[in-house]
Amino acid sequence: MKTPFEIRQFFFPKSPPTLRLLGAAGLLFLLPAPKVIAQFTPGAGGAVPALPELKEPGSSITSLWVSQSDRENLHFSSGNEPTLDLKFDSPASYGATAFDLQKSPDGINGWETLHTTFSAAQDNFSFNPGGYFFFRLLVHGGPRDGQVSNVVEGEITLFPTQVSFWSIGNNWVFGGPNAPWLGHGLIAAFQARNLSDSSQITGGFDFQWYRRNPQTGALVAIPGATGDTYTTTEDDLGGYRLVCRGTGDGQTVGGFAQVMAGEPVLIFNRAEAATVTRSGFTLNLFKSVPSLAPGDLRLSYWDGSAEAEIPVSSVTARPGNAVFDIVVTVPAAVTDAYLENNSLVWGIGSQFGDGEFAHQMPGLSITFPNAAGPTFGEWADETGIPADRRDPLDRKSTADGAEPSGLCDGAQSHDRHERRHAGNRQPRSGCRNHPPDLPARQEPQGCHAHPSVLDGPEPLVVCECRLRNHP
Repeated sequence: MKTPFEIRQFFFPKSPPTLRLLGAAGLLFLLPAPKVIAQFTPGAGGAVPALPELKEPGSSITSLWVSQSDRENLHFSSGNEPTLDLKFDSPASYGATAFDLQKSPDGINGWETLHTTFSAAQDNFSFNPGGYFFFRLLVHGGPRDGQVSNVVEGEITLFPTQVSFWSIGNNWVFGGPNAPWLGHGLIAAFQARNLSDSSQITGGFDFQWYRRNPQTGALVAIPGATGDTYTTTEDDLGGYRLVCRGTGDGQTVGGFAQVMAGEPVLIFNRAEAATVTRSGFTLNLFKSVPSLAPGDLRLSYWDGSAEAEIPVSSVTARPGNAVFDIVVTVPAAVTDAYLENNSLVWGIGSQFGDGEFAHQMPGLSITFPNAAGPTFGEWADETGIPADRRDPLDRKSTADGAEPSGLCDGAQSHDRHERRHAGNRQPRSGCRNHPPDLPARQEPQGCHAHPSVLDGPEPLVVCECRLRNHP
């Protein structure tokens, strides 16, 4: 299986194929290969609104919600019983060891423990509530020890049906934005079956879309959003989670199920990196933003086994808050990295293609120049070669493979050697012409700081050319 970083790299190929195959809802489409659109003027897209970001408070847990309420057949006798499915973020995600599930007849008083998580990774309870109650979680261990969660109502049904299928996903519209970008569409589906004969029921659900507030855990109905599809709006920004509830009509289906969209809605903010060096880059944004700090950015790379982060040292805004100078220190072996931001209102993104073929991807892929190689002197110091055995030409290799100036040209070969005449050593260095009538021989392909040792009782380190056959 591809890692998340490898999956992202798939969408940022250096040499994209001619055709790209995409699948949606079981359908296949052939689209042209991604093409990065032309550069933009920073800030030309307007401004990202300064909206509050809704986050879970540190004083309580707000992740408890009801995902399903219906009935199921008894396993060892005839008849059926109510079933309630509750979901939440795991104890481990809060640094806790366990949660107690507590119930109350009115949601205020008389709380008593009903179940306890069997591991710190557990994130749901499915059980017979035994009646109409309210529920909450009690935290054990970690920094939240003793805290309680939001309270949810455990509605039950007497209608003998079970919700057998539910889903929520991107309502992909040709040319429209995809999740999580503002304006993308969502579609939900529900299906139920009769408990008496397991036959599937067609229809029988009423729809209602909600915004779930992460600060309180409360669900707020969206006016007019009563169909199986919903198009996101600016009112959904700030960290709300979108939920669709399918409620049985009470005639053919009982109970309900609720499905939550995968991520908060964000404003797409196209980004480009300019003047990229190994110590930083300039970040250009199509829309200006209220602020940007080092803690708002995450620069990561794949180290061969896992994602690793490159710390962002500083972020300096230029006038207009659409151009930012980013200071980082890129590790020597790293050339490709991926930039994201942590906002619940807007997201850094890359756009490929335009018009009906435009595709907007989260994050920005950045390629850093290769680190320059060491000079010959640095190499000699590291390997312990004595100073009197080094070539006086101390050339530095170049990152792009260009030939250092002052060495051989196309009709010459580099001749650096030591002549020995009766013990008289004469180091000589220079280029010599090739006789025009000479048969197939060697000539330089491009010089580099390559140490070579001559034979002899006192070898001398020299710089040579990389050679190629030349008729």
